[in-house]
Amino acid sequence: MTPSGIAPNGRIQTRFGDFDAVQTHVVTFPEGIPGFAECRRFVLIQADELSPLTCLQSLDAPYPSFLAADPSTLREDYRPELPVPDRAALGDPAGSPLWLVLLTLALHEVTANLRAPIAINPDTMIGRQVLLDDSSYPVSWPVEAR
Repeated sequence: MTPSGIAPNGRIQTRFGDFDAVQTHVVTFPEGIPGFAECRRFVLIQADELSPLTCLQSLDAPYPSFLAADPSTLREDYRPELPVPDRAALGDPAGSPLWLVLLTLALHEVTANLRAPIAINPDTMIGRQVLLDDSSYPVSWPVEAR
Protein backbone atom coordinates (compact mmCIF):
# COMPACT_ATOMS: atom_id res chain seq x y z
CA MET A 1 0.00 0.00 0.00
CA THR A 2 1.33 3.46 -0.86
CA PRO A 3 0.50 6.48 1.23
CA SER A 4 -2.13 8.70 -0.29
CA GLY A 5 -2.63 11.02 2.61
CA ILE A 6 -3.20 11.06 6.29
CA ALA A 7 -5.69 8.35 7.23
CA PRO A 8 -8.84 9.28 9.17
CA ASN A 9 -7.21 7.76 12.26
CA GLY A 10 -4.28 10.21 11.90
CA ARG A 11 -1.80 7.55 10.70
CA ILE A 12 0.43 7.65 7.64
CA GLN A 13 2.59 4.97 6.07
CA THR A 14 6.21 5.82 5.22
CA ARG A 15 9.18 3.74 4.15
CA PHE A 16 10.44 4.19 7.73
CA GLY A 17 7.26 2.81 9.32
CA ASP A 18 3.73 3.88 10.18
CA PHE A 19 3.39 7.04 12.27
CA ASP A 20 0.88 9.46 13.67
CA ALA A 21 0.59 12.54 11.45
CA VAL A 22 -1.02 15.89 12.06
CA GLN A 23 -2.80 17.83 9.30
CA THR A 24 -1.36 21.12 10.61
CA HIS A 25 2.13 19.74 9.89
CA VAL A 26 1.50 19.59 6.12
CA VAL A 27 4.04 21.71 4.25
CA THR A 28 3.36 22.95 0.72
CA PHE A 29 6.32 23.16 -1.65
CA PRO A 30 4.96 25.25 -4.58
CA GLU A 31 7.89 24.18 -6.78
CA GLY A 32 8.23 20.69 -5.36
CA ILE A 33 11.63 19.41 -4.27
CA PRO A 34 14.41 18.96 -6.87
CA GLY A 35 14.03 15.50 -8.35
CA PHE A 36 10.39 15.38 -7.19
CA ALA A 37 8.84 18.47 -8.79
CA GLU A 38 5.43 16.74 -8.91
CA CYS A 39 5.43 16.33 -5.12
CA ARG A 40 4.02 19.52 -3.65
CA ARG A 41 2.58 18.40 -0.31
CA PHE A 42 4.64 16.83 2.46
CA VAL A 43 3.87 16.13 6.08
CA LEU A 44 6.47 16.60 8.80
CA ILE A 45 6.38 13.60 11.09
CA GLN A 46 7.87 13.84 14.54
CA ALA A 47 7.77 10.64 16.55
CA ASP A 48 9.62 9.24 19.54
CA GLU A 49 10.78 6.34 17.35
CA LEU A 50 12.50 8.81 14.99
CA SER A 51 13.82 11.32 17.51
CA PRO A 52 15.95 13.37 17.08
CA LEU A 53 15.15 12.99 13.38
CA THR A 54 12.05 13.99 11.44
CA CYS A 55 10.43 12.27 8.48
CA LEU A 56 9.34 14.40 5.54
CA GLN A 57 6.71 12.26 3.78
CA SER A 58 5.17 13.24 0.46
CA LEU A 59 1.40 13.12 0.14
CA ASP A 60 1.77 13.11 -3.67
CA ALA A 61 2.90 10.29 -5.97
CA PRO A 62 5.48 8.76 -6.13
CA TYR A 63 5.36 9.33 -2.32
CA PRO A 64 9.05 9.81 -1.47
CA SER A 65 10.09 9.89 2.19
CA PHE A 66 13.13 11.68 3.54
CA LEU A 67 14.79 11.60 6.90
CA ALA A 68 15.67 15.11 8.02
CA ALA A 69 17.30 16.76 10.99
CA ASP A 70 17.42 20.13 12.64
CA PRO A 71 20.87 21.25 11.44
CA SER A 72 21.65 23.02 14.71
CA THR A 73 21.69 19.60 16.41
CA LEU A 74 24.36 18.43 13.96
CA ARG A 75 26.59 21.50 13.76
CA GLU A 76 26.43 24.26 16.34
CA ASP A 77 27.98 26.74 13.89
CA TYR A 78 25.35 26.17 11.18
CA ARG A 79 23.78 29.55 10.54
CA PRO A 80 22.44 29.73 6.99
CA GLU A 81 21.34 33.04 5.52
CA LEU A 82 18.04 32.90 3.64
CA PRO A 83 18.59 34.57 0.24
CA VAL A 84 16.14 37.39 -0.59
CA PRO A 85 14.42 35.53 -3.49
CA ASP A 86 13.88 32.48 -1.25
CA ARG A 87 12.58 34.69 1.57
CA ALA A 88 10.04 36.18 -0.85
CA ALA A 89 9.04 32.72 -2.14
CA LEU A 90 8.34 31.63 1.43
CA GLY A 91 6.04 34.58 1.99
CA ASP A 92 8.65 36.67 3.81
CA PRO A 93 8.66 34.89 7.20
CA ALA A 94 8.56 37.33 10.12
CA GLY A 95 11.30 35.48 11.96
CA SER A 96 13.73 32.77 11.09
CA PRO A 97 12.37 29.91 9.03
CA LEU A 98 12.37 26.34 10.30
CA TRP A 99 15.53 24.77 8.83
CA LEU A 100 15.87 21.07 8.06
CA VAL A 101 18.67 19.20 6.32
CA LEU A 102 18.00 16.05 4.35
CA LEU A 103 19.95 12.96 5.33
CA THR A 104 21.36 10.26 3.10
CA LEU A 105 21.70 6.79 4.60
CA ALA A 106 24.52 4.71 3.15
CA LEU A 107 25.78 1.32 4.27
CA HIS A 108 28.44 2.66 6.65
CA GLU A 109 27.67 6.35 6.91
CA VAL A 110 24.96 8.97 7.24
CA THR A 111 25.49 12.33 5.56
CA ALA A 112 23.61 15.62 5.71
CA ASN A 113 23.13 18.04 2.83
CA LEU A 114 24.14 21.30 4.49
CA ARG A 115 24.42 23.18 1.17
CA ALA A 116 20.77 22.74 0.16
CA PRO A 117 18.61 22.78 3.30
CA ILE A 118 14.84 22.90 3.48
CA ALA A 119 13.43 26.21 4.74
CA ILE A 120 9.84 26.34 6.00
CA ASN A 121 7.83 29.40 6.92
CA PRO A 122 6.17 28.20 10.15
CA ASP A 123 3.33 30.74 9.80
CA THR A 124 2.22 29.68 6.30
CA MET A 125 3.74 26.16 6.16
CA ILE A 126 5.26 26.97 2.77
CA GLY A 127 8.61 25.32 2.15
CA ARG A 128 11.38 25.17 -0.40
CA GLN A 129 14.79 23.68 -0.80
CA VAL A 130 17.34 26.50 -0.74
CA LEU A 131 20.73 26.43 -2.46
CA LEU A 132 23.14 28.32 -0.22
CA ASP A 133 26.06 30.28 -1.65
CA ASP A 134 28.20 29.52 1.41
CA SER A 135 30.78 26.97 0.21
CA SER A 136 31.71 26.07 3.80
CA TYR A 137 28.52 24.01 3.90
CA PRO A 138 29.06 20.74 1.98
CA VAL A 139 26.45 18.73 0.10
CA SER A 140 27.57 15.55 1.82
CA TRP A 141 28.64 16.22 5.42
CA PRO A 142 29.28 13.10 7.55
CA VAL A 143 26.97 12.90 10.55
CA GLU A 144 28.55 11.48 13.68
CA ALA A 145 26.53 9.51 16.20
CA ARG A 146 25.39 11.74 19.02
